[in-house]
Amino acid sequence: MALDASKKDDYDAEAPTSNWPSTEAIPMDGEQDDHLPRFVKSIIVSAGDFVAFSLREAQNQASAGSHSMELRTLGGITRVAGAVYDTEGKDIVLVGRAVDSLPECLLDDLVVALCSRLLLDEPPTVSIDPIKITPITRRQAVTFHGGLAGTKFGSDFLLCDVVLKNYSLGLLRTVSHVKSYRDLVAGNVCRRIEDAGGKVRDFKWLSSKDAADVCESMRGRPVTGEDSCQLQFWFYCREPFHVKNREGVFSIEEIKIIVRIRITAGRGETGASGSESANLISAGEAFAEQFAGNLPAVEAAHPILKRLKALFDLVGVSEGISKTGSCTDLSVERVIA
Repeated sequence: MALDASKKDDYDAEAPTSNWPSTEAIPMDGEQDDHLPRFVKSIIVSAGDFVAFSLREAQNQASAGSHSMELRTLGGITRVAGAVYDTEGKDIVLVGRAVDSLPECLLDDLVVALCSRLLLDEPPTVSIDPIKITPITRRQAVTFHGGLAGTKFGSDFLLCDVVLKNYSLGLLRTVSHVKSYRDLVAGNVCRRIEDAGGKVRDFKWLSSKDAADVCESMRGRPVTGEDSCQLQFWFYCREPFHVKNREGVFSIEEIKIIVRIRITAGRGETGASGSESANLISAGEAFAEQFAGNLPAVEAAHPILKRLKALFDLVGVSEGISKTGSCTDLSVERVIA
């Protein structure tokens, strides 16, 4: 995920995110709304399913050694809408909703997001990538950026990525209207052969080593075509990523999770002019569209994916805090402690 602010009061950012409950608009005219208290005397104030959570009070309680549930779960907020900067109290008040069907946001997650943006200036990212010895060990490398290593934020981000990768390979239970990438590839390849007048007798998925052995056994025999392409699937949020800021109040617009493909290597079919296989790429694009377009159903089957929205919300609110410059009097290190 990468964030790139471009304007002072209304800026966009690119990021790696479902039809979630929408949040009522935060008033942007400087007037106080009942949902958004300017001064929070306790750690949380609630009105209906709206919750206001004081970072100043959270810092005070964390410094005093508190481990209360309210502190650890941001007062039960599950959908962050934005924040209010209390200039008199030198406090940042997070505003959001508490929806029972969604996982809670965690203070530790917010701290990681703030550290990533304010201390490291590095977007939080996790990636699973093949390395030189992957064909032999069948293991890939996991890379964390933005201070995610060793955190629950990073662990859950990784688990979501593992679900995406395993689902694409047909290793997890699928849901209606979302086929695995493997099934989509098989369908594309078989249709291409049949449309050309051929007949598919067998279709197999092989490891890199087994595939190399088969190719070697075919040496000297006529081959009419071949496809080779390596794709990666990534979670992103649909652009533009908006944070609106005015008079000490900022809001993050609804974040929509999408899936993108990244072509890491490819070799076109014999006689083709393209550098990658159109069949494999079109299957990847179809998988990405189906997965993102039916994400609520996939989340129901694989609940860890519900954590994505909470994590992206916290990255968005950290970006807003950074752009308002309103965190200068709060110590992230003290909250961590």
